Order: sequence, then C-alpha cells, then structure tokens
Amino acid sequence: MNKTVIDPSQIRHIILDTTGATCSNCSRALEHVGKKLEGVVSLRVDREANFIDLDYDGRQETVDSVINLVGKLGYDAQVRV
Repeated sequence: MNKTVIDPSQIRHIILDTTGATCSNCSRALEHVGKKLEGVVSLRVDREANFIDLDYDGRQETVDSVINLVGKLGYDAQVRV
C-alpha cells in the first residue's frame, strides 16, 4: 500500500493526549499501525507523558482516523487544547 505524497506546505502538527497506552507494547502498536494511516507523516507515542505527537496532512479526517485507531486498540485520545 503506497501512501499519497503530501505537499510539505500542508503538513500540520498536533498533540493528542492519551489515556491507557502506558506499556511499551501499547506504544509500539500505536506507532506501527498509526504511521501506516493515510495522511500521517509521523506519529510518536510518549507513553510516560501520555501523548501522541502527530504530523499529518492538515485534514481533520486524518486526526479522526488516529483517534479512532487509538479507540480500537482500547485506549482514549483527544486533541490537546
């Protein structure tokens, strides 16, 4: 599966606060699968500080996809305000 090339001027950064994903296996699973989602440029989980550092294509649908993935894996994520 090839991801669409993203125009660098469209890339945005966001932080998602998480709950529940505190073990190394949890963070590895989120990073491994999350990086494959369409629109995700980079995704890093900080399990000790409970957040996801996300660079993405600027579309809300991409953020929603990451939040949905986190939920499917049994955890919670929300956009930091």
